[in-house]
Amino acid sequence: MQAQGQLPGLILNNLQAGDILLTSGSKDTLVHGVITLGQWLGQLFKPTGGSSSTVHAAIYIGRDQNNRHRLIESAGEGLAYVDMEPNNPGSGTSTYLVYRYIAPHPDNPEISLSQMAAFCAEDYYTQQQNPNWAGTPNVGQYSKLQAARSVLSASKVTEDVIRAMNRIWGDPAGVMGEVFCSNFVIRCYVAASIALSPGGMIIQEAQLGIRKNPKTTSPRELQGTLDEDPQRWQRVGNITVPKPAKK
Repeated sequence: MQAQGQLPGLILNNLQAGDILLTSGSKDTLVHGVITLGQWLGQLFKPTGGSSSTVHAAIYIGRDQNNRHRLIESAGEGLAYVDMEPNNPGSGTSTYLVYRYIAPHPDNPEISLSQMAAFCAEDYYTQQQNPNWAGTPNVGQYSKLQAARSVLSASKVTEDVIRAMNRIWGDPAGVMGEVFCSNFVIRCYVAASIALSPGGMIIQEAQLGIRKNPKTTSPRELQGTLDEDPQRWQRVGNITVPKPAKK
């Protein structure tokens, strides 16, 4: 496994839809500082991989109609589109560690699970913008409580978790409630797995792009999970962009 500092520097054109972007070592906000401390303490209870300084996760969704690179993240104000090349950049930069899903889909090698995950991310953003259509007033809201619990809770994918995933994502509307950053990213891949499943939206653990319980997986543990699954996930590099403006 390459150390993060040895990874190649990327440009925006190197990114692919569905790439997972992790922010590491950032303590520029109180929330990130608390997450870092919580994950460091959480390692005593959940000794899994990943760095305690990995404080945020987002999903790259490709270019918009103006050919601009975008990501979607779950942050303090809920799900947000982020322009990665803003016209009026502020001070500072954001550096992301980029992970890419590289395995063929188990049921159809011609289908890209990562592209479907990016599509699901956009669909959930649309649900947040149209809560009456989505059918729940809390769709896409950021949950600090769930984020805090994730550093201590067990995140293993059990049979009960699989049943819960199928129950949630088997809903025709695919409605989500409150989320946090790594929760949102994993849920996008769960939704993609269900969407591409030939079993009528009934999935098994082997079909999941990320084999973790989305409700209880912190950014640190998400990173550790991706690193421990090199047959399906690859660290492709680091990318630094101007601090983006949110739409």
